[in-house]
Amino acid sequence: MSQSKKLKKLVFNYYHVFMITFFIGSVINLSVMCNELHNPDSIWKGDYSVSGSWELSLGRWALPFMDILSGGIHSVVLSSLLTLGLLSFSTVLLVDFFQVKRRSVQVLASILFILNPAITFLLTYPYCSYAYAFAMVLSIVSVRCVISIRGIKGILAGGIGFMLSLGIYQAFLGSTAMVMLVYLIKCILRKIEWDEILKIIVRMAGFFLLGVGLYYGMMKTVLYVMN
Repeated sequence: MSQSKKLKKLVFNYYHVFMITFFIGSVINLSVMCNELHNPDSIWKGDYSVSGSWELSLGRWALPFMDILSGGIHSVVLSSLLTLGLLSFSTVLLVDFFQVKRRSVQVLASILFILNPAITFLLTYPYCSYAYAFAMVLSIVSVRCVISIRGIKGILAGGIGFMLSLGIYQAFLGSTAMVMLVYLIKCILRKIEWDEILKIIVRMAGFFLLGVGLYYGMMKTVLYVMN
């Protein structure tokens, strides 16, 4: 099945999960958007800014490129809606990846995810919230690539996705590791043969090390070019 057909199937099967999650997330965080709540960092950044030397010094070399794509505009409402949309899509990816069959469980798990207080806190960083949400999507997609795409292509695709996720925010290394750990636990509970599980572990380790290596190499390159 082609990737476009897989995407269409994903949308058709889980559009209800996305819509419910996005709606509830928007309602719960309505006060943040309507009152345009900022934290001190966001006040300092303002509604228009492009990441620069500070973000690069922290190793978040992909943030300036994200700002260029957004035109440097960081409206609380627009950033929050885009962030909630990306996070809702990430719940769809997780539900599909872990093959959650019951619709009630799909919706409940997604709602619990979007109601996390950390997400409300994230929305008070409109200058980077959507970028961090995109990094979350990339961390999940990278693991999916390793599992669903056979051969070296899956490891390469996963490594590149993982590199980009780390380039936005290194903390998503933990998110990627958690998705891998839960998948391995699921394999054990399904009583998959240990030799198959070992192959999965080797592939995961390969893409993980590749992603970290690519991230480090890209960071050094960007720092050198930007002086």
